[in-house]
Amino acid sequence: MDKKSLVVSKDRGRLAVLKAHKLIRIAKQTLIQNEEDFSWIEILWEWANKHNIAKSKIPRNREHLLNLTSLNLNNQKLTYLPKEVCKLTKLTSLNLWNNRLEDLPKEIGDLTNLVKLNLWSNKLRELPKEIGSLINLTSLKLSQNQLIEIPKEIGNLSNLTKLKLSQNLLRTLPKEIGNLRNLTQLNILENELEEIPREIGNLINLNRLKLWNNRLKDIPKEIGKLKNLKEIYLYNNQLTHLPKEIGDLTLLTKFSLNNNKLKDLPIEICNLTNLNKLSLNNNQIRRLPKEIGNLKKLIVFYLNNNRLEEVPQEIGNLTNLIILYLNNNELKSFPDEVGKLVNLTQLNLWNNQLESIPKEIGNLVNLTQLSLNNNFIQILPKEIGNLVNLDKLTLWNNKLENLPKEISKIRNLTQLSLNHNSLKKIPAEIGDLINLTELHLYSNQLTEIPKEIGNLINLTQLKLWSNELETVPKEIGNLKNLKDLYLYNNQLVEIPKELSNLSYLTQLKLWNNKLTKIPKEITDMENLTQIKLWNNELVEIPKEIANLKRLTQLKLNNNQLTELPMEIVNLRNLDKLDLTFNPHLVLLFEQREWIQKLQRKKCRVYV
Repeated sequence: MDKKSLVVSKDRGRLAVLKAHKLIRIAKQTLIQNEEDFSWIEILWEWANKHNIAKSKIPRNREHLLNLTSLNLNNQKLTYLPKEVCKLTKLTSLNLWNNRLEDLPKEIGDLTNLVKLNLWSNKLRELPKEIGSLINLTSLKLSQNQLIEIPKEIGNLSNLTKLKLSQNLLRTLPKEIGNLRNLTQLNILENELEEIPREIGNLINLNRLKLWNNRLKDIPKEIGKLKNLKEIYLYNNQLTHLPKEIGDLTLLTKFSLNNNKLKDLPIEICNLTNLNKLSLNNNQIRRLPKEIGNLKKLIVFYLNNNRLEEVPQEIGNLTNLIILYLNNNELKSFPDEVGKLVNLTQLNLWNNQLESIPKEIGNLVNLTQLSLNNNFIQILPKEIGNLVNLDKLTLWNNKLENLPKEISKIRNLTQLSLNHNSLKKIPAEIGDLINLTELHLYSNQLTEIPKEIGNLINLTQLKLWSNELETVPKEIGNLKNLKDLYLYNNQLVEIPKELSNLSYLTQLKLWNNKLTKIPKEITDMENLTQIKLWNNELVEIPKEIANLKRLTQLKLNNNQLTELPMEIVNLRNLDKLDLTFNPHLVLLFEQREWIQKLQRKKCRVYV
């Protein structure tokens, strides 16, 4: 080999050695790098063990962990999220709801494959701007935290279809929210928002918008661009008016504006011809536009607690209405056209100034509930008897002096409230209402009750206090399901012995009458726990009272008793006994001893 060839050979050898050293160095660096790359796994496992996170949630196998696509860490009482979680870059779903997280690592932005992120019910005060890197997100749930603001980078999440920000402390929204053009649901209820950015008008795919329980004073006119909106909830705000553009939301089916400060409605609201539910309770509305009759698909219409003085006759066009509430307004009359609302099942008109009800109400044969309390109604039209499906009829606090006998045709009635009127008598036909369970007739001027009341065998409540009744028919004893009977504040001079048939009664409420005695049969009512007979004219008590072993209260004050039966000492379960203001009462020695024993048992005794 010549000299030149020898030099070349040596150079090649040196080069090979250098390459070998370089490869060894690279191999070592790679090994070190790999070890460093996977050291985060040990940190993550240590955190998971510390927080008792199951292996089924965070696998303790490296390969399984690295291929994890869904991570559910709900209800783990977590106070922080380690940044190492953000190296699980294959995750498409991350659920962290109902923990105690106060912040998120900025590395959350590395989870670019996330489609669903649920952080509901934590203690987050802010979001890292890196959340804007999660461009594949379609669902982001941040409700029930303590967020004061949302970073403008949220506008990068152009694939979002659901954004839930309810129950935070948000006062404003970034205008960039208008970039989320794929949103179909936006929930921002129960925050402190005072305004909505006009860019909300860009969210043209929204079909549901929830903004209730904020501090909104107005709504931007751009809301009229949300042509796909089907439901909007704005109740419990401070709205004083609505933009006329609201009438462009022609696909709306549900619109809730309860508890605001609206004084009138734009006529354009009557363009919302697909509405089936409109809620306007607790505003200051004085009139309805006659065009309200255009809303022919309305099924539910709430107008309670406003200042309406009249209802337009066009209300009769709303023939699909099932529920109509107009409580607490200033209505003096109601249009005859109400008779066209033949699908109504509930009509509430209490707390108005109505003096009469149109006879056309008799057309509403599907009514199950009719509330007319607190008005000035003097006469019920006989057509009321056509309401054969009525279950509940309340007419208390009116000026009724009599009832039409046709009321007896309402055979499905279970509750009839006629208290606080001026009724002097009840028609005998009331006995036909055999499905009644509650009958309220207190605070009238009744002097008698028809014997046919004994037909109401399903009654559980009969309230007759504060009338002028002198007697009660013996047929009352047929009401064997009665649990509550109120007869106090009348002029009763006697009660029928048949009262003893009412075995479910636990209290006998007969104070403020003119009773001189009570029939001994009353003492057969073994479930009685209280007898209240004060302010009568009783001169004696039957000795059989001792049979009432469950009696805990016996009130006989303000009567004319001269003595008590000796057997009374057997009432050992009394915790209250009142015998005061019986000026001629004389107690025997044994009775005084009995009273002393009761007192030692901490019974309240008044003699």
